[in-house]
Amino acid sequence: SWMLPDVALSLSAWGDIFVGASHGVRFLPFFRVVRMLRLARLARLQVVLNSLMDTNSVMLNLVISFVKSICGIILLVHIIACIWIGIGRLDQGAG
Repeated sequence: SWMLPDVALSLSAWGDIFVGASHGVRFLPFFRVVRMLRLARLARLQVVLNSLMDTNSVMLNLVISFVKSICGIILLVHIIACIWIGIGRLDQGAG
């Protein structure tokens, strides 16, 4: 199971946010690399979703398409929010 590595990486990310911001301490850069490796599991998720979509269940295909659409919208909103945060930080630095 991936629960223990995920919990460890999540705790390191939160520690980096709270402790690193106040003391200038950075947690191990190794954790950043491992966090990126977690994205490799998304490829496996795509294979599982494709095998589910190959079934003849109309309801299952509808639910999976709906969930994929919602995830795409959430990703798009996240990217737009990151862009606005970046613009705000640039504006703070200029003025």
